Amino acid sequence: AITAGVRTNMLADYLDCKKRDSRELSGTEVVTCLRSKNVSDILEAADSINTAGLDGFFPVLGAELVPKKPGKALALTPSVTRDVLVSICEAEGDLFLEHFLTNVNNVNNIDSVTKRLLAVIVKVLLNSIANFDTEPILKRYFDPVTAKKGVDVVRAASDLFGDLLFGCPALSIARTLSAVNASVHVLRYAEKPSFLGWPEWTRPTHGDDIVSSLGSALSLAGRPSTVDVKTTENMINVVSTFIRTGVPKVIDGTTWQRFDKDGHYMHIRNGSNVQERSFLESTCNLWHELLPDQ
Repeated sequence: AITAGVRTNMLADYLDCKKRDSRELSGTEVVTCLRSKNVSDILEAADSINTAGLDGFFPVLGAELVPKKPGKALALTPSVTRDVLVSICEAEGDLFLEHFLTNVNNVNNIDSVTKRLLAVIVKVLLNSIANFDTEPILKRYFDPVTAKKGVDVVRAASDLFGDLLFGCPALSIARTLSAVNASVHVLRYAEKPSFLGWPEWTRPTHGDDIVSSLGSALSLAGRPSTVDVKTTENMINVVSTFIRTGVPKVIDGTTWQRFDKDGHYMHIRNGSNVQERSFLESTCNLWHELLPDQ
C-alpha cells in the first residue's frame, strides 16, 4: 500500500535505518536494520509518528484525514501491483467522530449529542466535500435510529463518515484492481483492543487492525486480555502469510477467498474468522449514485 511505504520510510528514518556512513541503504538492508531494533523502540517510533491523536495509518488511499479519491490513489500505485490486502475496521468513523466531538466541539458526554445537531454537522461537512442532495444519505443512516440523542445517533453518523471516507473508497480500489487481475483479499476487522483506552461507546475503529498486526498486545506493559492475545496472534499470521506468499491466512485455517464480483471478504469478529460476501455493496452503490466522481 502507498501509505505503508510512506510510513515505513518514516519509521526507518526515525530509527536511523535509512543511511550508513552517508550511503543510502537498500531495501533489504533497511528491513534487516528494522528487525534488529527492540520492540519498545519500534513502538516508541510509531507513537511519535502519530498526529493529534490520529494514527495516520489511513487505508491505501493516502495519509490525509480525507483520503485521496480512488482514481488518484490508483495512479500512484506501482504498475507491477499483483497482490493486495485491503483491511477495513468495523467502525472506521468512530475515531473521526470521537476526535471531532471531543477536540472540535468539546463534547464530553456522548449521551447529550442529539440527532438534530449531528444532522447539521453532517450536512456542513458533506457540502464541504461536494454539492449534492444529502437527504437520501441522512435518511439511510439516521432514519433507522429511533433515539433522538446518544450513542446510537453518534454511531449512525460515524457509519456515514466511515463508509464515505474509508469503506467505499477501499471497495472501489478492490474492485478496480481485481478487474485488472490483481489478487485482492479484503478483511473486515471487528475486534476492539481492550488496552487502548477508547471511550466505551466506540467500536473497533481506525487503526485497531494495525495495532493487532504489530503485536502490541504481546509487548506493551499493560494487561491485555486473552481475546487481545488471540486476536493479535491471528493478525500477525494474516500479515506474515500475506507478506511471504501474497495470500493472507487466518490462524484457524478458514478459507479466505479472493475478492471477486461477489465481493468475498474475511470478517474477523468475536474471536471467529467468517468468510462473507457483498462487502458494503448496497451502501456504496448509493454513495456512488450521489457522488459518482468521488
